[in-house]
Amino acid sequence: MSAPGPLGFGERLYDLRTSRGLSQNQLANEIDCTGSMVSLWEKGANFPAFWNLVEICKFFGVDMDWLTGMPYVRNELRSHLKVPEQLLGETI
Repeated sequence: MSAPGPLGFGERLYDLRTSRGLSQNQLANEIDCTGSMVSLWEKGANFPAFWNLVEICKFFGVDMDWLTGMPYVRNELRSHLKVPEQLLGETI
């Protein structure tokens, strides 16, 4: 699996897939790739192309930042936008 620490992409994909009771091949059929690609992604040996990420997010209904294990991206963008917190609708 991926690097230690918070859940990374591979772990999150695995958890999403298994929580729906899908095999790697079943997921692959849903997002138009191969089961071996899903296996490599879950092991952290490879990372999907952008369009595969989009399909995975749409299929599972999850945010791409969360799926890729990069929640800090949103916070960094907020600090550069200099938009009042009230307009963002949530606290950091």
